Amino acid sequence: MARALIFTVLLFIAALPYTMDAAGAKGPSDACNACHVFSYRYIHGAIRDCSLCHPETPSKREAARIIDPESSAAAQSHSFQKNAIAYLCPSLEDREYQMEIVLTDREGRASSPQAIPLIPAYIGEHRAPTLTEISGVTVEEIKKGILVEATISWTTDAPATTEIEYGLSNDRMSVQTLDALFTREHRAVLSGLKHKKQYRYRVVSRDIYGNSITSPEYTFDTAEGLSPRKEPRAGKEGAPALESAKVVSISGQKGLYLMLSANKPAAFRAEIRGFRQKALKHGVSAAPERYATIDVCIGCHKQDESHPVGVRADSRKTRIPQHLPTIEGGVITCVSCHDPHGGERKFFARLEFNKKLCDECHIYGL
Repeated sequence: MARALIFTVLLFIAALPYTMDAAGAKGPSDACNACHVFSYRYIHGAIRDCSLCHPETPSKREAARIIDPESSAAAQSHSFQKNAIAYLCPSLEDREYQMEIVLTDREGRASSPQAIPLIPAYIGEHRAPTLTEISGVTVEEIKKGILVEATISWTTDAPATTEIEYGLSNDRMSVQTLDALFTREHRAVLSGLKHKKQYRYRVVSRDIYGNSITSPEYTFDTAEGLSPRKEPRAGKEGAPALESAKVVSISGQKGLYLMLSANKPAAFRAEIRGFRQKALKHGVSAAPERYATIDVCIGCHKQDESHPVGVRADSRKTRIPQHLPTIEGGVITCVSCHDPHGGERKFFARLEFNKKLCDECHIYGL
């Protein structure tokens, strides 16, 4: 494997364009050259146009933000609730984020995406109440068709999960668990039931801290049809609307949670994307990492003859040396092995191209 990697690196070297000796090379643009001195033996021809990797930015008064597509977290539910708490992600880095939430009601009407700014430094701690009681266990509906459906509902005195155990009178009970969502109002639909059979069931709820309560055992008979009680409607209903949304840490628990409230029962999808702040120095700044260290390079260099880029270096059989830079997440780029401006070695190599270079990252014998 080591020999194959060496051959790959050598092929990549052969694919690089001709490098010029610094004495005969044109330097970078005059504006950059006023401050920056490139005294390498070999200079990359691309630095004649610094704007390839250092595009113009807005004025210093404007914050130039770019979305980071690799930094995201998402949570969603398929059950319909007015108030709920959902696990979101393990943590967030110390930078700015934007959370986007979409609600969907039982009729399929969706709200417009609502964007909410999120700054980790302002995330507060929430102490959730402890579950002590299950009440109001009710069979709301028994719907007959080719198969039978039964809808069971109940309430809890603290946000908790929704789970139900059920089965025929003499059979072992099955378990149905809904979303990993913590709410006080619970509703479970049991489908695929048989006609004219008696079922037994009990409901189970667990709060955020793992405390659980199981209700007594109840029964219902599918021979008896049951229609749901119709609630009066005040005028024509529209799409659901978000009333509040907040990301919190739960005291005593790991990770971050999303607390949200809607004007009526709705399912939701919440997505978080991070922003990076461009460095605003003297009117120019570096382009996004992946663009400046991979995309610009592969505009000229063939990648099917080179070491892979855009892949993670950190795994059980590899490591990331500090002197061979990667971008966020340990991703290898062209700049990991080549200095983008030039260098003292041919091909702007950070180290000599031999087996020792392979050994810098690859761990053999595992």
